Amino acid sequence: MTAPARFWPRYVAWSLDAALICVAIAPFVAARVRAAASAFDDHLLQLLIGGYTHLDRGLNEGLPALALTPRLVADPQIRATTLALAADLVRMGLPVLVGYVVAGLVYQVAAESTGWRATPGKRVLGLEVVDGQGRALGPLRALARYLASALSWLSLNLGHMMAMAPPHHLALHDRVSATRVRARSPERPLPRWALGWVLLQVLLGVVVCVALVVAFSRLALQALEAALGPIG
Repeated sequence: MTAPARFWPRYVAWSLDAALICVAIAPFVAARVRAAASAFDDHLLQLLIGGYTHLDRGLNEGLPALALTPRLVADPQIRATTLALAADLVRMGLPVLVGYVVAGLVYQVAAESTGWRATPGKRVLGLEVVDGQGRALGPLRALARYLASALSWLSLNLGHMMAMAPPHHLALHDRVSATRVRARSPERPLPRWALGWVLLQVLLGVVVCVALVVAFSRLALQALEAALGPIG
């Protein structure tokens, strides 16, 4: 007997699939992302040096810090560096986004329109994707479901969070594509390893945030010394 799949099993399944897709595309996008990240660091350093230089000059002239804003906005070097930073962010994110979307399309459509009725992640969690009558999806319906998932992302994940609502636990893209995610063993609790997998993601997020703060702090200190001279 099947029942609507709840939010957390669906999330664990999605994150497993996402990890597999990221591993698959990494060799194809890593070099471009590294090059863009290196350029981003250089441009951010230039921007910080320019900002600290303006701040130092303004304070020496007795100007309040807020009065420096027009100078910063009008500085052509600051503006050019800001635009370069935006371009670097696009160059970092676009290859990953395109690679993930294309690989994810092939991965999900192929898996959900086969006898499995599920991606590997969903299969591990005992989930399956069916249409409104409980039948297997064909390739076109699976493709429609994948394309509809963009709406759940564009809604800032509110579309995904709709799957928390009982009794049917339908995400936005489920509703749009007239599909359902069912649990083959609804009475089975979430496995312990799945809880550990979620906690690992939380820990990884914390580590990444701390690493970014440390990296920015070092870059800011480097810019400060370049603009004002050695500190200490």
